[in-house]
Amino acid sequence: MKNTESTLQIEAKPLKTAAIILALLGAVLSGIVLSDKANYSVFSFSYLLAFIFVWTAVIGCLFFVALHHVTGAVWSVAYRRIAESFASNVGIIFILFLPVAYFTYAYKDFHLYSWMDHHHMEEHPVLAGKLPYLNFNFFAIRAFAFFAIWFLFSRFFVKSSVQQDASIGNSDLQAKNVRTTKKMRDLSGPFIILFAYTTSFAGIDWIMSLDPLWFSTMYGVYIFSGVVLTALSVISLTLFSLEKKGLFPKEYLKKDHLYSLGALLFAFSCFWAYIAFSQFMLIWYANIPEETEWFYHRMHGSWLTVTIALALIRFVIPFFMMLSRHAKMNIKMIAAVSVVQLVGQWIDLYWLIMPHVNKEYQPSLGIAEVGPTLLLTGLLLFFVHRFMSKNSLIAGGDPVLDRCKSFHL
Repeated sequence: MKNTESTLQIEAKPLKTAAIILALLGAVLSGIVLSDKANYSVFSFSYLLAFIFVWTAVIGCLFFVALHHVTGAVWSVAYRRIAESFASNVGIIFILFLPVAYFTYAYKDFHLYSWMDHHHMEEHPVLAGKLPYLNFNFFAIRAFAFFAIWFLFSRFFVKSSVQQDASIGNSDLQAKNVRTTKKMRDLSGPFIILFAYTTSFAGIDWIMSLDPLWFSTMYGVYIFSGVVLTALSVISLTLFSLEKKGLFPKEYLKKDHLYSLGALLFAFSCFWAYIAFSQFMLIWYANIPEETEWFYHRMHGSWLTVTIALALIRFVIPFFMMLSRHAKMNIKMIAAVSVVQLVGQWIDLYWLIMPHVNKEYQPSLGIAEVGPTLLLTGLLLFFVHRFMSKNSLIAGGDPVLDRCKSFHL
């Protein structure tokens, strides 16, 4: 009989059904919005928000996989395959990026990136100096390079991990798995360095450049904090869902395992707050008009409400929910905080992106803002389910799996 951990796969179809419903609903709502050309601009920003939202989940899980390997962690062996199920979709995310590239190119209709208006850029002495970097050709080349790096490493990590499952019961292949694990560990270090650069520049290109005059030297780290929080949240929620349906072995859900996951989620909640406040404090204290205007717009009128909600949902609420040691060991509490953090990530991206629609745009939650998120989230969940239905939910061939089972802090 085969090891049940190597053949453990999703048997129920609720995730697939929910994914299809979300995608169809999102497609219908998006179609309604696009039927009126007057909505093109709002839709392009909403689509960018939705794309960044799913991108952070995928690329964050890829980082989790690399972090697991580079640290040689034991507790996360059983959770690595969940992260791989998201990280395997870099190619899908690239396809979802193509509309962003089109909206950028068709600036006259969608008005996404103002730096596409070269006449306006050339008239401003500061913006004119940024034209060699902020132009469509270089923008597209950089994006392709980012995705190429992420795709190659994603394919290597996920393919190597899945191939290890074939070693169960075969001593010759088990010896090979030790070498494979070492190779993954050796390459994870260089990847994390590349990840830091590519993720930072992607955040600068895709979000910060919405206002080509504004800049922050902490922006890349701010984006990184959101990327990791999103990844930890989707991993935790997926784990909770599988556990609830009896599809995940109880021996990998001991308090010591959960504490490691919960503590990491708590730590990055604090890290996000630290980076967010530091960025705000330094810019506000310097009081340079070109820098403070970005925050000024978000601290007045209806946007102030969004700013306060962001601070509460992204940090204050998760902080007190996860402060105790017991909470970090409770899978239901971890899942609840993960839901709060995913909502917070969406609000965070809304806060970063949507004020750039135009100066008159006020916070709203209509079909134009929600449709693209439902569509892209549904598509991502569909492909995650597809991966899980074809592969074991546990990295059964990992040589450290037995140590993971008996892991203690």
